[in-house]
Amino acid sequence: AAYQAGGAAGAQAELQKVYTRYAGTAAGTQAALLSAQWYYEAGQADSGLASVAAAIDKAPSFQRAGLLAMQAAGKSMKGDHAGAAKDLEAAAAATNIASERDGYRMSAARAYVASGDAAAAERIYGEIATREDSQ
Repeated sequence: AAYQAGGAAGAQAELQKVYTRYAGTAAGTQAALLSAQWYYEAGQADSGLASVAAAIDKAPSFQRAGLLAMQAAGKSMKGDHAGAAKDLEAAAAATNIASERDGYRMSAARAYVASGDAAAAERIYGEIATREDSQ
């Protein structure tokens, strides 16, 4: 309703109320993720990173990987590919789902390549490729 009545600015204000009031809950964390996504789509990486930062420490453990990946997206937008890669490795460590873990690690490897650290990327690729159960 806020989006229809006041546009993106009104919706962002409503999302901020939700993630501030319900910090540490699944709903509050989801509101922070949506807020960050909107900011990123508008080219406002710093504002998106602030939305993630507001939620990351209090988020339920099952949402932590998603927040770390969203944080990595913001860092990548700003050209901090090494920082993004570290966040993606942290996201991989935060999930219990094997295919998701491998996906985050592969994204981390691509971010390492973008940062100029091919050795870190090769390490990740090699670890995944040599596992029989790799996803």
